[in-house]
Amino acid sequence: MKWILVIAFFVFSRACLADYIVELQIQGNSILFKTQGNKTHVLPNCVEDNNRQIWSASLDGPSGQALYVQLTSAALAPYPVEVVSANDCGVLPGYERVATVRIMP
Repeated sequence: MKWILVIAFFVFSRACLADYIVELQIQGNSILFKTQGNKTHVLPNCVEDNNRQIWSASLDGPSGQALYVQLTSAALAPYPVEVVSANDCGVLPGYERVATVRIMP
């Protein structure tokens, strides 16, 4: 019984992290997007104040193109997404880079 409660709590808490995409922008070979809610984790020091709610990802290569389709589909459906930070600004200076994005249909 204890494990069932722990698993239920984990699933529920992960589902609460999902949010809807409210803005998409292409900038060169990068995509910037914003979700409806505020980020709740500690942001990397490289993130500029006016970019605190914006995520960035590279559109280079097949994985970047797949991410573009995934984000566009989630925004249009609309489906909530779960975003995990890479904890750096490796795509564009001042913008937090995405490590993974999962659509929650």
